[in-house]
Amino acid sequence: MPIGTGGFAYWSGDGARIFFDRWSGIGGATELWVMSRAGSNPRRVAELRSPEGLSFESISSRGQCAWVQRRSGRRELWLADLPR
Repeated sequence: MPIGTGGFAYWSGDGARIFFDRWSGIGGATELWVMSRAGSNPRRVAELRSPEGLSFESISSRGQCAWVQRRSGRRELWLADLPR
């Protein structure tokens, strides 16, 4: 049974929340959302941008988001603490 809409889903380290992404369609941004395990209270927690497209994202067991930004001639790895 669907509990939300979005792309890739990741469990929080404690298993109480689900993080997922949604393409915003505005300037190549992907929005990171979170909701409870039961599917209630979805809210946006971050906007991930990359000039040439987001290539990867993941959520760590410690509640951090890692993503790669691609730019001509280089790639950058970013890590951010997520709100609880």
